[in-house]
Amino acid sequence: MLKYIALLFIWYPLRSVIYFMPSCVIAFGSSLAARLALRLSARRATVMREELKALISGLPEDLCRETIEKAFKFLIMEEAERLFFDKEKKVLSLVEFKGLDNLDSALKDGKGAILSLMHFGNHLLVIPALGYKGYPIYQLAEQGVSGGSTRGEGFLQGILVRKRRKIAEAMPAGMIHANKMSKKVYTVLKENKVLLAAIDGRVAKNTKGFGFLGRQMLLSNGIFKLALSTGAPVLPIFMVRNEEGRNLLVIEERLEFKTPDEGIEKYLKIFERYLLKFPHHYAANMMFEHIRSKRGVDNPLFSDLAK
Repeated sequence: MLKYIALLFIWYPLRSVIYFMPSCVIAFGSSLAARLALRLSARRATVMREELKALISGLPEDLCRETIEKAFKFLIMEEAERLFFDKEKKVLSLVEFKGLDNLDSALKDGKGAILSLMHFGNHLLVIPALGYKGYPIYQLAEQGVSGGSTRGEGFLQGILVRKRRKIAEAMPAGMIHANKMSKKVYTVLKENKVLLAAIDGRVAKNTKGFGFLGRQMLLSNGIFKLALSTGAPVLPIFMVRNEEGRNLLVIEERLEFKTPDEGIEKYLKIFERYLLKFPHHYAANMMFEHIRSKRGVDNPLFSDLAK
């Protein structure tokens, strides 16, 4: 319950104050809050350490501690940025862009474009950032849970969920539910629009293992099948944050591949480079997926979590 009380305090009384804070001030405040969060969330920090050690061979303990602290700090910053996804001026002040020419070039073919991402950095910021830049973007995502309980923690969580949904609906982007995917996906690409899809999303059940830094990452190649069947190019996209708190949205060049599996393997080679340079950008997602798998949920991110 304390978590939702804190989040509601941020989303309501503090929202107007945070709006006027520059990224460097939010980064400083988030750093202080992260140290407190680490003390209150020792179990999560332990899980994060376990995942980092399993993925990055020989990771020194001091670097591991630094990575965990940064990961907690960035989680708090992401929550602060999420307050303003419906504010064009604020969103565009948070993001710099690199590689928009790659996307523009892809759209010249007239077959749409598929932007493929991981839950890396503030990936949610990609949607409003590109939308406010004028790109007709649609997100392929899992259908969220609506409403909330009427008592206790569920009631507070419900208030937060409805507030977030209201902001999401105001963003300049469309939503396609992956678990109800239909002709809409093909229509989006046929109309030369942009489809955003998470490679490591857990909606698909027909996943298979792909080698990644000594582990087997369970992924679906559905997006790459879609690309081959429609002719739409696939462009890897990553959101990277600097120490001052500014985000850089990087759109890589289109991938060239002949089979869906080859597409994923080429994507993972690029992702490996980003993860080794910015492990704190993915540490939180690995932590959440680890906890999720231990609760008995099917379809873990890594095959060793299913044991």
